[in-house]
Amino acid sequence: MTRLALPVRSTGEPSFADLAGPPARGPEKQLRALEPFRPEGLAPARDSLFEVFDSPARDSLLEVFDSLPRRDQRQAAVAYVEGLLRGGTGKSVRAMAMTSQCSSQALQHFVGQSRWATEPVLRQVAELHAAHREVTSWVVADVHFPKTGTQSVCVERQYVAAAERTMNCQLATTVSLAGPAGASPVAWKLRTPRAWDSDEQRRRRAGLPDEHRSRPRHAEIVELVDRLSLEWGLPPTPVVADLRDGTDAEELASALELRGLHYLLAVDPQQRLPIRVSGRSQIRQSEVTTVAALRIAQATSDLPRTTHVLPQPAPRSRSQYFRCSLAATPGHSRRHLAVDWPLSRTEPAQLWLTNLPGMADGLEPLIARLADQLRAAYALRELDAHCGLRAYEGRSYAGWHHHVTLASVAHLHRQLGTERYRSGSHCA
Repeated sequence: MTRLALPVRSTGEPSFADLAGPPARGPEKQLRALEPFRPEGLAPARDSLFEVFDSPARDSLLEVFDSLPRRDQRQAAVAYVEGLLRGGTGKSVRAMAMTSQCSSQALQHFVGQSRWATEPVLRQVAELHAAHREVTSWVVADVHFPKTGTQSVCVERQYVAAAERTMNCQLATTVSLAGPAGASPVAWKLRTPRAWDSDEQRRRRAGLPDEHRSRPRHAEIVELVDRLSLEWGLPPTPVVADLRDGTDAEELASALELRGLHYLLAVDPQQRLPIRVSGRSQIRQSEVTTVAALRIAQATSDLPRTTHVLPQPAPRSRSQYFRCSLAATPGHSRRHLAVDWPLSRTEPAQLWLTNLPGMADGLEPLIARLADQLRAAYALRELDAHCGLRAYEGRSYAGWHHHVTLASVAHLHRQLGTERYRSGSHCA
């Protein structure tokens, strides 16, 4: 039995299991909880950001907005991003206007009403990130935006898996490019609650396009993945997603396999999967839960196991990690179930469905992708704490997408700007 080296830095720091539980309350506390996974070279959350506003950095920021047709739009975009990046908690349009040459009315119009496409801007963000950093995973995550009213686009009382409770909020799916040097959210999709499908009055007030209707989460994820791979032409990397909220893992896995993509999907123990089961006279295909599939594999194979002590605040617990191969079914690639099974429990704590190459030789591919998932979690919480992700006060569909796009630009600009400053290239 060998020990498994998980990418953590010291006892008491968060582990991969922390992603399953409710996050720390407040973006600042969430950032502190994930501080061990802050990319090397990135300024800590407490550092001043004055260095991102030097002339070369500002020029690179303007390049991101080349797709905007008018000069006044590009100027407003830069002013809005700089407003999101400035210190303090005030991210309102009025506060931004006080430190820029744009009036608050111009900024409000640009974000909430002006017609400009977000995808070309986000594509520039993705290409800029990929040009400066290695990308080893596309990490899918859900982000919730708490609201008090009922008129903001797609707001509804709905279950939030990360908070483990029902909230009045907007829910969005995002994909981040992640790798050893950090992560950047580059694609966003606001999810449409079922109640909004037939509420024509709210749809009209919020400017929700007719084609936007409620869809299964796995379909939303596939749409975003297709955007990155087919529309933007980004080199494909493994897709990492948490599907323990009940998302159909089989549907998503099949869609990704059809596109020739690798994946690592955290699945619910009761998720049903097709496997081959040996009977008395023939081998037949059957649908069983992931736990049942695991027990079948346990009975028919010798599972290699590695043991590791997960660092937890208190108490420390020993957990064994192993993987088992699932018998291939027609039309599917070779799949594995990776398992986190604490020694003190009778049932596994977490399971992953994966077709990552190299899993037959060990768990290193799993560990690398989980590390990317934590880097993406850090990026999203930093986006909230210091780039004003949830600061938008408007109600429209276009305004929401404009704001999260500009916040994503601010986040990447902050990372690249502070890296330039620390390396001394700003003095060149």
